[in-house]
Amino acid sequence: MEKLQLIWNKPDFYLGTEVFTPKIFEAYGLNEEVPAGFNAVKIAIKGGLKADLDWREASKAAQEYVKKGLFLLWELDLDLFSRLAFPLSHQSQYLSLHLALEHFQNTLWKDFREHTIGLSIYQGSLDFSIGFPLDEEQVHNIQGWIQDRFHLIESFNEENAVALNSFQEITPDFLKRSEYGKRLLSLFCRNAAFEYLELLTAKLPDGLTIFLLFDAASIKNLAFQAQLLTKAHERFLYAVKNSPLTLIQDLAWEEGRSLLGFYSRKLMPIESSEMSAVGICLPAEHYHAGDYEKLELIIQRLTESRISYRIVSEANLITEWDGLDYLLVVRVTPQGRRKLQGFCAAGGCIVYTGNSFDMPNEVSFNEWICH
Repeated sequence: MEKLQLIWNKPDFYLGTEVFTPKIFEAYGLNEEVPAGFNAVKIAIKGGLKADLDWREASKAAQEYVKKGLFLLWELDLDLFSRLAFPLSHQSQYLSLHLALEHFQNTLWKDFREHTIGLSIYQGSLDFSIGFPLDEEQVHNIQGWIQDRFHLIESFNEENAVALNSFQEITPDFLKRSEYGKRLLSLFCRNAAFEYLELLTAKLPDGLTIFLLFDAASIKNLAFQAQLLTKAHERFLYAVKNSPLTLIQDLAWEEGRSLLGFYSRKLMPIESSEMSAVGICLPAEHYHAGDYEKLELIIQRLTESRISYRIVSEANLITEWDGLDYLLVVRVTPQGRRKLQGFCAAGGCIVYTGNSFDMPNEVSFNEWICH
């Protein structure tokens, strides 16, 4: 095996100067035989509060896999997030998890750096609100976060069809009473989780890709799935299962469609690297309640018409529109409008789903889909 560091440069892995397609075997045991066709294998290690951080057996297994020409994906179980013993603010818990990551860096990463494809530190639901450790401090943070989004309690009430007097009346249980409220809670928990992950991994080497494994089964609305999967940090690489979305910059986990690679116990096909010329522009994070249904309908119509597409975010529109001819837009911020103008200036066409955006090159969705 050529001893060159693996580097993830969205949307490709590189081994030296060559593109590398991860085909990672999801091993259940340390010494499980890896079937032919895979080029990497998962090795599970414990790093939670009660873990002794004795990874000698994992190191021995890694040596044997390396001898067989396989790369390594280390899966460090930190008991995140529903299994945490204490709230996120608990300092001793944070220091313990940070110690596990530091120990990994000083041992297994040091010994197997040239053969390591990455480190997985989360494997669980894409809906972080399930079992999320919400203490009094987090409830206060939720209220402030929602107030920052809506500014006026009247705006929140109108969007949720409720009649609250202040943001201080908002609780997790209250949010769970409506579908839109549940989505707000899920978004808050995702943001809080990523802030914690970024803090935990801030001192890890830049060359170490951090994997996050998401099960999207509980998120039925595809537009909300896409919103939750919007990249929160460049160094994180996702593996996703139970999602029909075509994954451009993520791995498929056990099933699904990906251009990048897969993480599974069976060999899976890799989607064609030819990028779709149709993009769906996700609004800025502040979605209105009706945005999800509009975006869901667009995805359904494209699927029925067998039109391939890729998801792009308004926030990263300029860096993600490469190769797009058409951009389907539900709603856009004033800052986003300037980006749409730039897209048109570059030769692209805006497809609007409601009122016209008054762009120099645009067409209605109904006219476009029937063309």
